[in-house]
Amino acid sequence: MTQSTIALEINLPTVLAEMLCAFSAYERALLANDIEALNELFWDSPLTLRYGVGELLYSHAEIADFRRVRGPIDQRRTLLHTRITTFGQDFATANTEFVPAGTTRAGQTGRQSQTWIRTPRGWKIASAHVSFLVAPLTPIGPARANCAGRLRRGLARWGSAVANVGRYLQSSKHPHIFAPCRTG
Repeated sequence: MTQSTIALEINLPTVLAEMLCAFSAYERALLANDIEALNELFWDSPLTLRYGVGELLYSHAEIADFRRVRGPIDQRRTLLHTRITTFGQDFATANTEFVPAGTTRAGQTGRQSQTWIRTPRGWKIASAHVSFLVAPLTPIGPARANCAGRLRRGLARWGSAVANVGRYLQSSKHPHIFAPCRTG
């Protein structure tokens, strides 16, 4: 076997079952705002990263600190189109769309992608990305005219969370992020 022909077994039943349990544990911890459990589910490494709705976090320590500073928020949501795929025994991806509680699907679709690895302490998230699709993928006709309004409404809904993230990023722990923007 050469480097260009790596053969991995996809979705081995026992590995997929383990990942379904790990993903379910993450979802339970998220909905319960169980910060300790969420931190435990992320790989404890400086190489771990999380791209959130308004934050870029580059280590387990930054992710844990962000969750602690942000505190609990309403994470209730409905999952859609969840896809978990395992590659061999030790690597998996989990991708899902979600709709936050109290919103309609149109213009409020969230997306979450996670890369999971098997460690001696079990399955852990090594990389995560969360974002919102605040307008339809392909607006047609009059819908195009409404995109800006949907964008404004979607951003307003998440305004307080983004403000909290902004204060966190402007803190002394992250001076490098806003340093080029400061004057004087």
